[in-house]
Amino acid sequence: MSNINGTNISAPVVPNSTLDSYPSHLSAYGKGGWKSAATVAERNAIPAARLEEGAIVYVVAERTPYIFVGGAWVEWVSGDALAAQIQEALDEQSIMWAANFINLEAAVVKRWNEDWGKTAK
Repeated sequence: MSNINGTNISAPVVPNSTLDSYPSHLSAYGKGGWKSAATVAERNAIPAARLEEGAIVYVVAERTPYIFVGGAWVEWVSGDALAAQIQEALDEQSIMWAANFINLEAAVVKRWNEDWGKTAK
């Protein structure tokens, strides 16, 4: 492990006040929050002590943000890509409902024909 140049600390760093415009830290060394990494390998090398649920890392080589969920990295989807995924899920759901309705309708018609056939004879 290499030493990091700078002021080493053993407690969280905070600004003097909520109105302070100076940053409290460099994102590479913060816990959770938003970070950037050059590659997926660099993202995967982030120590567990610097991660928390919901941390987001933008991987420059992939041009993709990832969110840390349940101990794993998941591609973070938003905007148009999220809308497309939702639409795809809704389309699949609609197809499933239509297929189930057709099967139900066929079963009802079959049963009705069986019962009608018995009473009509």
